[in-house]
Amino acid sequence: MWARFVNTILGIWLMAAPAVLGYTDSAAAINHRIIGPLVISAAVVAIWEEPRPVRWVNLPLGLWLAISPIFISYPEIVTLMSVIIGLVIAACSLVQGTYRPETFGGGWSVLWK
Repeated sequence: MWARFVNTILGIWLMAAPAVLGYTDSAAAINHRIIGPLVISAAVVAIWEEPRPVRWVNLPLGLWLAISPIFISYPEIVTLMSVIIGLVIAACSLVQGTYRPETFGGGWSVLWK
């Protein structure tokens, strides 16, 4: 579950970074403001056990952040930040977490026990 929280925080940072680092009028800012909410959404949904496979959505998003400076003109410090954050998001999406099927009650059969 810790990996989902890390991705959530990184997604929030991606949305705030253009204003904090001063690259608000660039393609990098648009890219980060689009990817950030998508990372947050997938990470928050994947916190719970049943929809945990949604975590895989962050793998291509993280990889895109890592390679996007090749295709989009980024300031130098933003390039480094985007690559590092992208790789961390992708790595955190690979963390499976625990799965405890006994916590879900057994479905409809529980009503007749």
